[in-house]
Amino acid sequence: EYVADGATIKLADTYWDEDGFVLDSGRKLTIDLNGNSIDFDEKGIVVKNGELTVKNGYLYSDTDVFRVESESSAILNLEEDVQVEAGECCVYIKKQGAVLNTKAQLVSTGGYAAIQGNGNLESGGIEVNILGGEVRAVEIAVYFPSTTGLNISGGKIVGSTAVYHKSGDLNITGGELVGDGEKADFVHNNNGANATGDALVIEACDYPGGVPEVSITGGQFISLKGEAVAYYQQAEEWELENEQFITG
Repeated sequence: EYVADGATIKLADTYWDEDGFVLDSGRKLTIDLNGNSIDFDEKGIVVKNGELTVKNGYLYSDTDVFRVESESSAILNLEEDVQVEAGECCVYIKKQGAVLNTKAQLVSTGGYAAIQGNGNLESGGIEVNILGGEVRAVEIAVYFPSTTGLNISGGKIVGSTAVYHKSGDLNITGGELVGDGEKADFVHNNNGANATGDALVIEACDYPGGVPEVSITGGQFISLKGEAVAYYQQAEEWELENEQFITG
């Protein structure tokens, strides 16, 4: 709360943090890990109001490392020289005005998504931009049930299902999505999603944001045992307006 707008906080050493911290001042700050690491006991970094850029180091938590929970405008930028490892989510993001821009290496070692949105209607207005780096998880690497935009232009995303999209805009212009899990039948989950072995899953269902709007104009989609790109409907009344969403 005492750091000036635009300042950079530079770590002198690796350290362990018991309580985590919250950015809600509306300021724009940078954390330069300086080649060091922060190990969070449980609570990590919460961005509620302001813009935080993190670079040059490693962060770990048994639970979530970052939570972007906008109360006005909350932006998290993760640079390409950042590694994040989490027992739960590397980044959990929700509420109007929340933005994630990532080029980092994100790994979730538990059964959670490395990047996870929230399907409640109040979570409309979030934006996730995967610009590069790598996103990995044991089950679903990127889970997006939210009501605005998931944009993938670079990087590599790997999981039993790489990306599971249930609501909002999906725009893929580049990057590589790899589904490395066993093939499983689609089952609608009203409070989450189940990995299917497909690289990309698009599900049209009764989530508050309505059915997805999808545009794929680039990228690579690879599934070892399922579909490269799979589309499912919860029921007949839920379907995409345009099912021919791959062009070029």
